Amino acid sequence: MPNPIKITDTKDVIEFEIGKNVYTVPLATGMKRPELEKLDTQKALEDFFRKHLGADVWDELTVGAQNQIAQAWAKENERASGLTLGE
Repeated sequence: MPNPIKITDTKDVIEFEIGKNVYTVPLATGMKRPELEKLDTQKALEDFFRKHLGADVWDELTVGAQNQIAQAWAKENERASGLTLGE
């Protein structure tokens, strides 16, 4: 009988240092498919970051800082999975 393939259910994350605090945001590989599929609009992505960083933190960031976070998150997802979001 062949050996079964062991499935690991890791929760991959990316961390952001904002001010004196470090915030953890899950990567796509650590999310459940229904949650990931909801991230199909700019508003949904902003709500995702509000949830994980805190709305008070996200809303106080400049658009430039918000874009840095979104771009770093997308780039790290690509590195972790080998796929770009949407694939």
